[in-house]
Amino acid sequence: MGTQGHRIIVFDDYRVDVDRGTVSRADEELYLRPKSFAVLMHLIEHQGVLVSKDELMEAIWSDTVVTDGALTQCIIDIRRVLEDEDHQIIRTVPRRGFIFEAQARADEADARAPAADSGHGIVVRASVWALAAVAVAVVVITLTWWVDPASTGSTPAPTVLAVLPFSDNRPQAERTYLARSLSAEILNKLAQVPHLQVVSRIASFGEDPGDDIRSIGKTLDATHVIVGSVSGDDARLRVNAQLVEVASGYELWAGDFDLRGSDLIDTQEQIARSIAGKLRTELVPAEIATAVDVSTDDPVAYDLYLQASEMLRHARDSGIVGEALERLDQALTREPLFVEAEAAKCTAHRRLLDLDEHPGQLDLALQSCRRAIDLSPNHLTARLELGNLLQMTGQMELAESQLRDAVADFPQHALAHLELAEVLAERDRTTQADRHFDIAAALEPGNAEILSEYAFFLGRQNRFDEAIPRFERAISLVPHDSKYRIDFGVALFYRGRFDEAAAVFEAAIPHDGDAGLALNNAGASHYLAGQFARAHGLFLEASAANPGGYFIWGNLGDSCRHAPDCSDEQARLYYQKAVELAGQQLSIRPNDAELHASIGVYGIRLGDTDSGRAAIQRALTGEITEEVALDIALGYEALDLIGEASQWAQHAIELGYPRTFLEADPDLGSLPLFDR
Repeated sequence: MGTQGHRIIVFDDYRVDVDRGTVSRADEELYLRPKSFAVLMHLIEHQGVLVSKDELMEAIWSDTVVTDGALTQCIIDIRRVLEDEDHQIIRTVPRRGFIFEAQARADEADARAPAADSGHGIVVRASVWALAAVAVAVVVITLTWWVDPASTGSTPAPTVLAVLPFSDNRPQAERTYLARSLSAEILNKLAQVPHLQVVSRIASFGEDPGDDIRSIGKTLDATHVIVGSVSGDDARLRVNAQLVEVASGYELWAGDFDLRGSDLIDTQEQIARSIAGKLRTELVPAEIATAVDVSTDDPVAYDLYLQASEMLRHARDSGIVGEALERLDQALTREPLFVEAEAAKCTAHRRLLDLDEHPGQLDLALQSCRRAIDLSPNHLTARLELGNLLQMTGQMELAESQLRDAVADFPQHALAHLELAEVLAERDRTTQADRHFDIAAALEPGNAEILSEYAFFLGRQNRFDEAIPRFERAISLVPHDSKYRIDFGVALFYRGRFDEAAAVFEAAIPHDGDAGLALNNAGASHYLAGQFARAHGLFLEASAANPGGYFIWGNLGDSCRHAPDCSDEQARLYYQKAVELAGQQLSIRPNDAELHASIGVYGIRLGDTDSGRAAIQRALTGEITEEVALDIALGYEALDLIGEASQWAQHAIELGYPRTFLEADPDLGSLPLFDR
């Protein structure tokens, strides 16, 4: 069978590959989200003709309920990519729609297949998205066979292995990280063994190894569990490990290892190799060895790596991550080909990027990930981290390709499916995303992170009846971690269910280790529910937990203005503190439009209208995000400029700010924009 070439459309300096869903210029591929690409193609199909907003909404979102803001954001995306600041390519016809003004044509040099004639010389046929769906269906069928064997009985049930954290029986041990790090590395190595399903550390390390094995196995949906201990002293260690079958409680394998120095590396490899061989006897020994071998024989380098790994597992601030990086650099200085340490460096730099938003960390993370993959092409952690980084940088097509390859090579790995699902969701491929979320949850039903991420996705799809039990399950699995309660609260909050969100956030407060986040969110929920006194009390507690958060002091001022027992003078003190703290931040980020806009609102609330207006004008010179537009609307409302406030509130909605928040806001909810 012959093949057709890609159908290419050209206009100005741009080339549109219809089948791949990409736009490029001068051999540089430019990223457009799938919905934005679909809008562009619809406009090109009707070039020179006015296309109404209603027509575009029906053509692109016929099966989804969205606001006009979704279309507005797509037009913004397209103009940004095409550098169409003057609207010469896509012209807006006020209150009516858009016209594609450029002269688009099929590129005959690249179009191998004849195109049928249309009124405008271009025909857009079935796109690449349909082909992608077919490809995913093949993967899912394969995985369904693997996860849920046919009922004929000819295929055995899958083996699911959980590794519990090893207990440390050493009195006053110096290397307190050793027991957990050793068990974590055994887990990581076993996860690299083809066709062996291993419950991720996030799920299995949440369990107490002292609990009943059958109970743990049921929670994690595991068929086998590894338990172990470290005893002795730092001069001479003894490691004990056992492989237990959950259903019977029988010990299938056990090993005792007396070791010192470099023996630790050999011990880890022996344990992983023995267990993998016991569970997957059809694998050739060489295949197991390739997966479980450690890429260094240097005991000092390995110990530095274990220290760093344990730090990264618990790090919540950049200082600890920096210490972990120092140890990893020392390990790599001793052993430059130490793959595990290079992959851990990628994770560390990505974590710093999350914590500090420092652009330099991105290049360092990409460098470490790619080096680890160069050294070991099948290193799963590095491959997943690389996919995550590509997603963070907006290289969605590359991220999807990277993660699809990882899923194909490790179909039994739940986190590979989770990462792919999140990329697919961001690319608006909700059906495919749903499948991979579902597979991830089926592979690890006891993984709270997977359940929470899946629930959040379902909530965004307005499938709350399906989302709520998953959130509740995640919370029940890790009841003392505030993260999953807060995720649940945020999902309820964004649905406008403020009373329910407040209850969930308040339940998270005793477990909150994130500087008053639950307190602030609970206060915001009560505020939008009109319960101002309760909101004010929670914001007071949040300010004690995080006294440097300028936005919390601004929230205090807002709630105080509406709370019955709070004076105008108290509100002034709160706003003054908010201005002081925001000003300190401004000395670090002088071009931050959101800071300028917030200072503008606080200044106007304090009665200093001139400085408030000036701050808002400075905000207008920066990037206008939904938060900036909201603050400008609040500023104009405080000045009683209702028309301007309504315009900026509408702009905030177009940029993605939820309309329900504005309607519930005690200052903006009365704008004519929201008259019903």
